Amino acid sequence: GLKGQPRNAASVAPRFDEDLAKLRNSFGGAYGTAGQWLTLSDGLARQGKTKEAANVLVAALRSSPEDATLWVGLGNALMQPGGLLSPAADYSYRQAIRVAPQSAAGPFFRGLALASSGQFREARTIWTDLLARLPEKAPLHAQLQADIKRLDLLLERQSDPAGR
Repeated sequence: GLKGQPRNAASVAPRFDEDLAKLRNSFGGAYGTAGQWLTLSDGLARQGKTKEAANVLVAALRSSPEDATLWVGLGNALMQPGGLLSPAADYSYRQAIRVAPQSAAGPFFRGLALASSGQFREARTIWTDLLARLPEKAPLHAQLQADIKRLDLLLERQSDPAGR
């Protein structure tokens, strides 16, 4: 805004994504020491204190650098306004994948971040690889199938913007 022009605080501060936090917690992020750190970080983010929210998770990772749940939480905290994937968030998701290669959380959230940033092809590759290693009865399996279909539609539109 211009100097001296009133601002609406809601339009300046990024809004906390409750659905994303619930989704992260569904991967087991609500429990144990990691859950306590994530709860503190989420509370700060809800107040618009996004830098502090990320710093809490950085502090947690100093004592638990191999905790994939904390890396995913940090990745989510470091997403840029508008859902754009920052290099720091991408690094955090990659760390989550590195420390827990069998976990679905790292690739799922990295794919989600890539998709929200418009990097549909990269997101599709990550999610297709994840889908291939998930049991069909896993709760995430059906959601990933639907998400991949949505990405296919978006990719189709990108390759044919005139809709031919």
